[in-house]
Amino acid sequence: MAVLAAMLPAAKAAEGEPPAARELLADMAAAYQQHSFSGRFIYMRAGRVSTLALERAVIDGQVYERVSRLQGPAHEVIRNNGRTVSVHPDDSSTLLSSSDGIASFRFNDREDIPEQYAARLGGAGRVAGRPAWRLRLEPRDGYRYGYRLWLDQKSHLVLKSEVLNGRNGALERVEFLSLNLNPGLERKHFALPEDAGKAWSAASEDDDAGPQIEPGWLPEGFAMATRDHHRIQGRTGVLHSATYSDGLATFTLFVEPASSAKPDGNLRRKGPTVVLARPLRQARRSFVTTLVGEVPADTARRVLKHVSLEARGD
Repeated sequence: MAVLAAMLPAAKAAEGEPPAARELLADMAAAYQQHSFSGRFIYMRAGRVSTLALERAVIDGQVYERVSRLQGPAHEVIRNNGRTVSVHPDDSSTLLSSSDGIASFRFNDREDIPEQYAARLGGAGRVAGRPAWRLRLEPRDGYRYGYRLWLDQKSHLVLKSEVLNGRNGALERVEFLSLNLNPGLERKHFALPEDAGKAWSAASEDDDAGPQIEPGWLPEGFAMATRDHHRIQGRTGVLHSATYSDGLATFTLFVEPASSAKPDGNLRRKGPTVVLARPLRQARRSFVTTLVGEVPADTARRVLKHVSLEARGD
């Protein structure tokens, strides 16, 4: 998922004047990078509903987040100074890729939304007891989903979001039930477990000179956001990944030695998220490349079909 245009858009909203759709989108992207806040929200996907709590702080330019599940077995995801850790019910923890988002309403760090979306302002609404602007993002091609957004009129944070299929049905919904814009959070609220990441360690640039992922085709508007490589305990070689985003939609390509994974070629879908893997060879070595992300199935198939593996340094 720009620097927040300080006070002008918020002042307009307070006066009841809706800002232009593109202006509001720029403020939305920036608001998420500048505001500290906390709240509770519901997350609906594939017929299941979860209730979660979110704490987010921006301290000295660094982003800290904690998402906690409020029903069923305890589970948290913590983001601390560039590291994202999943804490499981048995108190064990797993270091996630730095490209892993904490929740789907977390929009990306781009300064714009590409022209492949048509932005339309839908008037005023209300979410979590707060006045909101309704915004619709319609894709101009079939390579991405559409979105319905409700943005807080005061902060321009996303209070509610829906990912839409081609029939305007909601594949996923995130909706705040409460929002606190002055949570008083400090670094200590985001302390990581002592064993965080022991099973998944960062690999050095010289560690296992594995291949680099090269997508031969990307939908217009998508660009690489991050690259990672990690060594996972109990698995062979290094897991390399590259994440691509258009500012709203995101997918990640993973590549690992074939001995660590055996793809069956079947596409799996959960709400808007798809998972698809295929075998590849590079320099007489066998690998498996996997795509995971929030894009339509045909997009995932086309991206993965054109992926190649290049030796590092080529």
